[in-house]
Amino acid sequence: MRSILYLLKKIRQYDSLMLGMILLYTLLSAVYPFIWVVTPARILDLAPSGQTEALILLVLVSGLFAVLASFLLAYLKGNYRMRMNNVRYHLIRDLMRYSLEMPYEDTLDPKKLDAIHLANDSVLNPQSGAGGIILTLLSLAGELFASLAFLGIFSVLSAPLMILLLAFTLLTFWLRHRASGHEYSLWENSLPIYRKRSTLFQYASEPMNQKDIRSYGLYALIQSYINRYHEDSLTLVRSFSAKMFTMETAAALFDLARDAFLYGWLILAFLRGDIDVSQFYLYSSGLISFVTLANQAMTDMAKIHKESAQFSVYQQVMGQAGPPDGSSPSGGSAASSEKADAAVHSPALGAAVSAVGETTAAAPSAGPEIRFENVSFRYPSSDKPVLNGINLTIRPGERLALVGENGSGKSTLIKLLCRFYRPTGGRITVDGRDIWNMPEEGYMKYLSAVFQDAMVFPFSVEDNICLGKDEPALLNRVLKESGMDRIAAGLKKGVKTSLLRILDDEGADLSGGQRQRLFLARALYQDDSRILILDEPTAALDPLAERELYEEYGRMANGKTSLFVSHRLASTHFCDHIALLQNGSIQEYGTHKELAAAGGLYAELYEIQAKYYQENYQEDCGKVCRMEYAKSLRGGQTE
Repeated sequence: MRSILYLLKKIRQYDSLMLGMILLYTLLSAVYPFIWVVTPARILDLAPSGQTEALILLVLVSGLFAVLASFLLAYLKGNYRMRMNNVRYHLIRDLMRYSLEMPYEDTLDPKKLDAIHLANDSVLNPQSGAGGIILTLLSLAGELFASLAFLGIFSVLSAPLMILLLAFTLLTFWLRHRASGHEYSLWENSLPIYRKRSTLFQYASEPMNQKDIRSYGLYALIQSYINRYHEDSLTLVRSFSAKMFTMETAAALFDLARDAFLYGWLILAFLRGDIDVSQFYLYSSGLISFVTLANQAMTDMAKIHKESAQFSVYQQVMGQAGPPDGSSPSGGSAASSEKADAAVHSPALGAAVSAVGETTAAAPSAGPEIRFENVSFRYPSSDKPVLNGINLTIRPGERLALVGENGSGKSTLIKLLCRFYRPTGGRITVDGRDIWNMPEEGYMKYLSAVFQDAMVFPFSVEDNICLGKDEPALLNRVLKESGMDRIAAGLKKGVKTSLLRILDDEGADLSGGQRQRLFLARALYQDDSRILILDEPTAALDPLAERELYEEYGRMANGKTSLFVSHRLASTHFCDHIALLQNGSIQEYGTHKELAAAGGLYAELYEIQAKYYQENYQEDCGKVCRMEYAKSLRGGQTE
């Protein structure tokens, strides 16, 4: 019932005309079956008396009403179906909005991901979930009213007969209701298996993975996993099928017993002379109509029960989301109250945060001050802390490098600053304000971040850079400053060229270096940001290319407070200070010269990396020299 009320509320919100269509369809569909029951019985009653004119009028009126009702029912059903899809698209949009704005840690929780998949399935298919409920609601009320009216006819003939008929009907409904519960249970238990299988299939179909799959001959291994999940699905289906067969057989036997008893009773009544031929037709055809309508109503109610159980996951998920207009649960706008408070405490932050709602003066020349005050953190699924008592101050406009070995906590620190996770201890402030007391939308506009696993979206080059903003002059400047203009010039449609081949079969693929230029342009385009974050975006590049790109990022960092994460220490010389993390704590802090002279862990790691790159450089030079020497011996011919 909760699902029906929820959807009726959504129907009233998105297309209130559908409510009127349900009422009209209910009225027509409840009356329509009686034309084919009452009219023939009346004809049989009038025919012996020779009332020709009354017979002709009855046939004409009944036929005209039947044609008009049939046309209107078909029109209402088709139009209602189209309108249902409009409501369903709104539900899909609301779920997509929630999934894009849900807390970052929820995106790593398998249970919450399963809930999102369940909710999506409940609105994606127009025949099930929300779509199934809305479509079934159209006809259900008419079926119920018509069934009750036919029961009223039988009550005139025999009250005990009516009670017996109702008892058989309710018993069959109970069996089918139980069967629909088992069907939902199958669907719910199958979803984790389906999610794993579809994810594995998607992985195997991804063009980027084909090199590894082909090189290592992984087809058999991947197929073995798919087969395992397939067998798990079959096991569930077999168990479900056995239960369904038992319940459907029982329901069919009850239906058979009901029909045999009722028709036998009617035949005996006719043979005894208790009812005449017109009454026999009325009650026998009425019984057929009642059985048909009641069975359909029971099927529809069982379907609504099953689809409501499926759709309830959507309601639970969306119950965690805020109001669609972005206001706070209490009814006021959380962003509006925070904007004023932010502007009072920090002019720099106020300029950026107020960009959510109105245009402000130009951004200040330096970025904000960032403080990590005794910050600790552990991931929700782990008891082991990743960060321990981090105390760090980044002055306005400063460029800080975060370095350290893998697993030292560098990227986790960045995720905390980006508000992907909330610290389990301590706090992070920007110009004295706790970042968790700031409006999320305004704070995110305050950041410009490029991550190691930054995404290339299957949109145009322009959309990949602008990300929904439309400032042509800024785009042209950014293309030149990042060097992306030269790359775009070589593409078929310039900046209008689609990337990847997901939405466009003629999409372009960028090389690793070209992608880095794209990410550089994307960061430059966030012109109003005051904090620049680079979390090892150049890890796939060689050291010289990485250093060159980092220096370009360094030049664009003027007027911003910047954090650069890298495991290559030589790439961070341009930074004002360097913080070395180890085991979740800051072990060393200072400039490059200070840390190199201190002879600590930083100096040791720097010396190891320098020696490694120097040896590789000498080896590469040796290979080139040997190739040139061999070429000279062959008289300048190449192999």
